[in-house]
Amino acid sequence: MQWFVKEQIEEEKLALELIDKLKIAGGDRATDESLFTLDKALEAAADEVSLPQEATAENPS
Repeated sequence: MQWFVKEQIEEEKLALELIDKLKIAGGDRATDESLFTLDKALEAAADEVSLPQEATAENPS
């Protein structure tokens, strides 16, 4: 159960960070250029999150 709680916290943190970045880009008034820049930044972001399928009882993270 602890693994699930940890995953939920990480996902909520990621969602809040994405919302903050979208607000910086201009929110619902964002220009095409700022959305393109945001998209490129998200594409370049590291994808180091382990998939749930890879977790085991011995290695929950």
